[in-house]
Amino acid sequence: MTRRASVTRFPSSRQPGRWFGVCRTAVPGALMVGCLLGIAPAAVRSDPVPRVPKVAPGHWSKIGTDMAANASIWEAPDGSDWAIWAENSTTYDVALLAPNGGGKEATALHWAGGGIANNPVLVSNGTEPLLIFGAGGPPPYNTGALVGFVPSKWGALWTGLSWSLSNSTIIDGYFGAARNSAGELSAAWNTVGPYVSYRIGTAATIPAPPPDQQFTFPNGYVGFINEAVDPSNDDFYAAFARYFTKPSSTDGVYVADLTTHGGITKAPGSGTESVSRESLAVAFAASTGKHGGLFAVYCDNTGSCNHLLFWRVGSPHALVVPGSTAQFPGDWPALAAGPDGRMWIAWFNGANSMVYTVRTNEADTRFGPVESYDDHLVDLNNIAVSGGGAGRLDVVLGGLISSNLKPEILTTQSLTGLQLSPGSVSFHNTTTVKVVFTVTDAGDPVAGATVTVAGQSGTTDAGGAVTFAFPKGISPGKYAATAMDADYFSGHASVVVLR
Repeated sequence: MTRRASVTRFPSSRQPGRWFGVCRTAVPGALMVGCLLGIAPAAVRSDPVPRVPKVAPGHWSKIGTDMAANASIWEAPDGSDWAIWAENSTTYDVALLAPNGGGKEATALHWAGGGIANNPVLVSNGTEPLLIFGAGGPPPYNTGALVGFVPSKWGALWTGLSWSLSNSTIIDGYFGAARNSAGELSAAWNTVGPYVSYRIGTAATIPAPPPDQQFTFPNGYVGFINEAVDPSNDDFYAAFARYFTKPSSTDGVYVADLTTHGGITKAPGSGTESVSRESLAVAFAASTGKHGGLFAVYCDNTGSCNHLLFWRVGSPHALVVPGSTAQFPGDWPALAAGPDGRMWIAWFNGANSMVYTVRTNEADTRFGPVESYDDHLVDLNNIAVSGGGAGRLDVVLGGLISSNLKPEILTTQSLTGLQLSPGSVSFHNTTTVKVVFTVTDAGDPVAGATVTVAGQSGTTDAGGAVTFAFPKGISPGKYAATAMDADYFSGHASVVVLR
């Protein structure tokens, strides 16, 4: 089913905060945030998901405002996407992007008496997401440790759980988190200085008892951290950048196996000439296709980040991401799993304020067509992507709109393009001619695609091929051939018939 990109913003469901003294919860081990922080839960809304007219990919819809922070997206088993971000220092907003093209937005958390980390992370909690973030406030939240919250009914404030994932304070830092197939949770974060701290498994107290586990490097600093699970062994891995190191040759992007507390590998082509660019985010995600593996996207080792690199963890070489060859293309690269083991890559080019997306083949060794979208932003705070498992990609951006310089959260969808070959063919009409067209997705054959040309229509076989017969005496001229399939941009070729 094709997803529509536009999302309608619901009126805020928040009620003015008020103090009350009775706490009841039906969730085992849960904490009612309203009781702890003096906030009345928002009224549960019964609004249906609105029907939204279909719009072309690249049409940006506003779903909220932000505080110059990261958004997080999680894809549910039904193909819907949950996106969450910090509207301000006390409020998380959430949008539900539905596969049928509908959407809705509400307040997830309104945090009184303290502050929330500006980069929430969503991980799987079955059919709904689990929100993990660092928070400050009255006890037990006064330490700023990583805590978890879950949604109840749509439009209600989310419910806090009685565990934590860190002893350290995270409220001013960035972190990654993941859940493996056994249901175990992990989080990793940067501690000021040359440290990567992490914890595998939740603790039954807030904060978790000391100590957190830690990688300690000789010097320098650690940049933003992302975490993913290796589908081959269920190990937790963290990807991060090191900078201001001595010698500078140790600057770069690294991946570490948290489960074994080892296996630290430097990403090829990363870091020796620009400490500032290496402090930016490193995109990190897993593919669960038949080829599997962990993948990272990061800037090359030049001062202006001339292009992005796509790396299968463990490979001696990284691939250059096509189309990422302008100055500073690497602002907030994003990565998400696509269908059948493919990977989606998205990035923002600060030189021309454009967002680009591209998808790999099933083996993650080739790229399809690069798509570009004008997002009307003069500055980007973050980019997050998900939903690629259903064939289309949801893109969520936060930044300053060029028309009014106000911060906004925007969303659109992207597709990848079919490739139709041969791209051009010509022949004389003095005899019947058969032409075999092949439809591919980044080199992989696409079965069941519809190809039309010269009034004829056919469907591709398992090898992506379809044959057309052009009869003797067909009118000379140029005929357009088009390949179409659900959740793809059309592919095009031409047939020239000569006398």
